[in-house]
Amino acid sequence: TVALAAPMALAAKDDLKVGAQAPGLAGHTWVKQLEDESPSVGDKPLVVEFWATWCGPCKRSIPHLTKLQDKYGLDQLSVVGVTQPDDAQSKSDVKRFVQRQGNRMEYFVALDDDGKIHKDWMAAAKQNGIPTVFIVGQEGRIQYIGSPFDRRFDDILAKVVRGRYDHKTVTAAKRHLDAI
Repeated sequence: TVALAAPMALAAKDDLKVGAQAPGLAGHTWVKQLEDESPSVGDKPLVVEFWATWCGPCKRSIPHLTKLQDKYGLDQLSVVGVTQPDDAQSKSDVKRFVQRQGNRMEYFVALDDDGKIHKDWMAAAKQNGIPTVFIVGQEGRIQYIGSPFDRRFDDILAKVVRGRYDHKTVTAAKRHLDAI
């Protein structure tokens, strides 16, 4: 059974959480690249999804992520799916899966060869369920951690892409309204 990750709760000081600077994406092999571009943190908004070939909910999120990449285009957003070899999927399994998806999986796909990306993102954010998505704003700060099926995901992403969302500002405004 695959647990769906919930939005990030308050975490310890050194944990990766919403509002923190996003780690990089070093230590991977591209399984699928769009054009010759390589997305990086701080370049433009990113959606980074952690997934696996054996994960039913992950397979259901693929068409939605493809629609988002298509909707915003490469000039406004990079969607990156990250997976790693494990007991249930080899590197060649991942490559075959992505190839079979063809244009149904039309976003960047990275194979986390040594587990560094998972450690820097998922473990640091104390996330252990997949699929889990991170929205990273253009300035490189994490704006959302949670499920791609949470209705807030699309709303927050749309605002991040338009440059109209910052987690710190939203949190401060909510605190102000709660105090009234």
